[in-house]
Amino acid sequence: MVHIEYVLIVVTVIRIAFSDKCEKLSSCKCECPEGIIDFSSLGMSGNGPRYKDVLAPDGYQYSYNPCDPFSETKPSVYENHCQNVAACQIIFINGVYQFYDTGVQNSVTFSTVPGTSLGIQDHPGNVVVAKYTSADGARQTEVALVCNPQNEQTAFDTLGEVASAKPLYRHILVSPFACFESGALSAGSIMLIIFFSLLLAYFLFGVTFNRFGRNQTGSDVIPQKAFWISLPTLVKDGSLFVVTRGQHKPYAAV
Repeated sequence: MVHIEYVLIVVTVIRIAFSDKCEKLSSCKCECPEGIIDFSSLGMSGNGPRYKDVLAPDGYQYSYNPCDPFSETKPSVYENHCQNVAACQIIFINGVYQFYDTGVQNSVTFSTVPGTSLGIQDHPGNVVVAKYTSADGARQTEVALVCNPQNEQTAFDTLGEVASAKPLYRHILVSPFACFESGALSAGSIMLIIFFSLLLAYFLFGVTFNRFGRNQTGSDVIPQKAFWISLPTLVKDGSLFVVTRGQHKPYAAV
């Protein structure tokens, strides 16, 4: 029999292998390799959570509020630890409520993982996961931010507690505010900017050095002049080599 601890370790390793860290810009804004996500429009600055007492498959209720902390209570409360939190678990047993802190705002971290690794089968691309930790470090909440640009409405659902080494609760937030901002630069764009910036610096430094250091004039101030003159021919020969796959026509018989 495979021990549950081994299964959890394998799942954790897989998640880590396919996850990318994002830079936290605020409690509801982050910058990831794919771009920036800002879901601050979903926050509520009042005392209550935006998503309140949502029933999960485990039979318990969960509340969540992006960006701003909230407090929640009810009559006949036996334990109440949901004061200034980001996420809360509500347990109702024998007419008595118990509230548990499952994450505070200032603890949030962001990362991207494949949606399928979270059980979101209809979203194979990467999703951003906002992960919160309770004030005592005993519980954690993951909120999967799923992009839906086709619908202006935001939907929230909870899976409740999921298998983990410590109590972990997972929620799904589907929203257009969970999409990467289109204005963000891609990794390829950043690489091109760096390349052309270095190329420009190379030419400026080379021209300056040749003009004032070597007292050259005219086209001779171009650094590595012979290389740049022959570059079009080199590109042409390289392209022909690729197109013909290195094959040359045989010489005609004499």
